[in-house]
Amino acid sequence: MVIEGTRVRRALASAKPVVLLDRSVDTLLAHAHALDALFGYDVHHRLRDRLQELPFLRPHHTLYLDVPAEELALRRKAAGHTAADSGYFLHEPTFLAHARDYFVSAAQPPVSREVTVIPADTGPDAVAHAVEALVTYWTR
Repeated sequence: MVIEGTRVRRALASAKPVVLLDRSVDTLLAHAHALDALFGYDVHHRLRDRLQELPFLRPHHTLYLDVPAEELALRRKAAGHTAADSGYFLHEPTFLAHARDYFVSAAQPPVSREVTVIPADTGPDAVAHAVEALVTYWTR
């Protein structure tokens, strides 16, 4: 956390516009939300509370690449994953539904100041174009 705080302070001190592309703390919170829903771990609220002490971890903007579970299953199959790999819970439809709910439901908004949902069941070029357009917008 100290390293991340230093990195953010340096970036913000720059005279140039800075876009940090990184896995979002919102991803961690979405996973916690899903695990709480599935297994009752009760960690999501503790993570949100901890972020009050670490405000530099709060992203300004989160891009959520929204891919249907069926599409992810097809991609895993095309990559050579088999039914024996089914223990990979991050692509389980119920886990994905709860994680998606974190980003798109209004029940409790993500910690980012702004979230952009990008349909990612299109081709990689369309996703790259959408992300590039947003980065260009932020750095103008």
